[in-house]
Amino acid sequence: MWILKRELRKTGREQGTRRDKYNNKRAVKTEESKREIVQEKMVSENIFEEFTILILQISCSR
Repeated sequence: MWILKRELRKTGREQGTRRDKYNNKRAVKTEESKREIVQEKMVSENIFEEFTILILQISCSR
């Protein structure tokens, strides 16, 4: 029985255990969240640039 469990563990490792699957999912989620954060930063920078351009245009037109 003990040998059988060891063999099962080995085959589990070859197939990819539950822990591996969970870690892979977590890795994918962190990559997605990093991408979202970068996109949010880009959007906020774009809004800031447009706002400053608008202020400059208004101040120059006066």
